[in-house]
Amino acid sequence: MPRPEATIYRSDHILGKVDGELTPELYRSWGRTLGRLSLVKDQISVGSDGRESSEGFRSALKEGFADVGVRVFDLGVVPHVASLFSLQRLEGTAHISGMGMPCAFNGLRWMLSKSPLSHQEQCRILRQDAEQGCSPLEGERCKKGRYYSFLQDWIDWHQQIWFDTPKVPLHIIVDPLHGTWTRVLRKALQVIFPAMVFEAIHEELDPHYGGLIPCAGNPESIKQLGREVDIRRADMGIALDGETGIFSFCDDHGIPLRVHELSWLMLQSYATAIPGEQVLHTTIFPEIFIKEIQRLGGTPVLVPMADTGFSVRMQETGAILGFDHRGRFFGRTCFGLYISFFAVCWLIDFLAQRRIRLSEFRRTIPPCFSTQELKTPWLEPKDVGKLLQAKWNVKPDKTMDGVRFSGPNGHVDLREDRDYAQLAFQFVAKNHQMLDQMVDECVSALGDTELASPLDDAYRINR
Repeated sequence: MPRPEATIYRSDHILGKVDGELTPELYRSWGRTLGRLSLVKDQISVGSDGRESSEGFRSALKEGFADVGVRVFDLGVVPHVASLFSLQRLEGTAHISGMGMPCAFNGLRWMLSKSPLSHQEQCRILRQDAEQGCSPLEGERCKKGRYYSFLQDWIDWHQQIWFDTPKVPLHIIVDPLHGTWTRVLRKALQVIFPAMVFEAIHEELDPHYGGLIPCAGNPESIKQLGREVDIRRADMGIALDGETGIFSFCDDHGIPLRVHELSWLMLQSYATAIPGEQVLHTTIFPEIFIKEIQRLGGTPVLVPMADTGFSVRMQETGAILGFDHRGRFFGRTCFGLYISFFAVCWLIDFLAQRRIRLSEFRRTIPPCFSTQELKTPWLEPKDVGKLLQAKWNVKPDKTMDGVRFSGPNGHVDLREDRDYAQLAFQFVAKNHQMLDQMVDECVSALGDTELASPLDDAYRINR
């Protein structure tokens, strides 16, 4: 199979470097195309993150919409969930964001409720129009837009859900990572949970994120949160970046919950609501979770990781909860979209109602000896497969998303991430020692390739 083409156009979004790959002219073109595809004239919202390049790109995108007669609601700098929430009143939304990548990157995400085309088809048309030129339509330009932020509507919606919160005086440190939740996250949670005390770090909006990676799932980015929880003797810490849909919790000792621990917490918090319901998951979901969903009376439904429309599948199936391969959670209560701020409120309430500390809850989580997906540079999968096959003397089995190699200590799943021209490895073993050994054996098998060192580094960082 040929090496994936390096392009800013992914299967359901756009992402590229600000210097050289992204330009205002491209955003203007994308605005014109999305305006034509939206099938509406006055129902589009446009928001962005706080990156240095985002304001200029947002202006160009609005100009593109105006060129084809579409009037926009300018949301300004808001978390992505506020843009998504605008779909409850509007027919489309576009959000300019680097999606948790370093500040040298930026991109574009969008949703058009009335378009019959898939995201992949829309992305193909965006690229085609940008390359061929998509000019304004004579006489259709719309000059006047509107400014409106749906963020307060989003917060008010949560207040209506948690109007009677437990009177438990928890002390919680929150970290918006200098992103779009700055100056908002602490105040919003304080209003929803008035009996609790919230303090914030990294609460100043910074286009360079203070040198951090603006992703709440990045272990290095939330190190200070863990230290502050420990120093201030807080009950927990919460990181929410506003770009990725990912959030993190630190326990009362400042130790971050790993993805499988946070997933188990989420699953148990939904325990009474799961009977008779469907729960969506990707193949990266550990087997112990599948069995737990069944034990709780729910039906686990497998979704391919290559399926970019996870929220669409949530809406189609009516599933109550969803777990995707990026470490995000989706909920029916939030219209099938990913739940970040909602999940934060939900879990605070769950822990407060049960008077249980996160360090205590952690001890109830069954052991899970698996990794998240570990990404490496792309190499021909057949060549990688031959090396792993020779190492363990086994033939690979086909899976929904790729191939599986079973060794004496467990198995490794290999998947192509063609959007980012990478390979993704996930390891599953019987215990921690065997997991370490299996990763070491895989790194050894790949020793003469450029994959070995990045795979080893990814495992050590996420261990």
